[in-house]
Amino acid sequence: MIKLLASYNDKVAQFMLENTLYNAKYTSHHIQKEILHIFSRKVKSHILEEIGDSKFCIIFYETHDESKKQQITTVLRFVDKDGNIKERFFDIVHVKDTTTATLKKELSVILFRQNLDVSNICGQG
Repeated sequence: MIKLLASYNDKVAQFMLENTLYNAKYTSHHIQKEILHIFSRKVKSHILEEIGDSKFCIIFYETHDESKKQQITTVLRFVDKDGNIKERFFDIVHVKDTTTATLKKELSVILFRQNLDVSNICGQG
């Protein structure tokens, strides 16, 4: 993953792959996971900037991962500043079931954690 990132960014390539100590290549499982979380936060931040104060709707998809655990995929649909309808993958969460109570709880967590205004949610028909 670091090599892929370095192929897109010369500064990363120079710092991470060439100028580090032999044993400091940032390839451990924990470091890789932390890098993915940083990417995730940056992407979500960009999506939230795109939405701004616009109205949006939330779409939940229930799926199973390869180990058969249930998960909820969250997609945000909104109209951007140019008047184009956009859909953005936003989050994926493992859940024990897909009852209404569980979905409500997960929605509340997402809205709170991302500081999304409930009054900007609109329905879709």
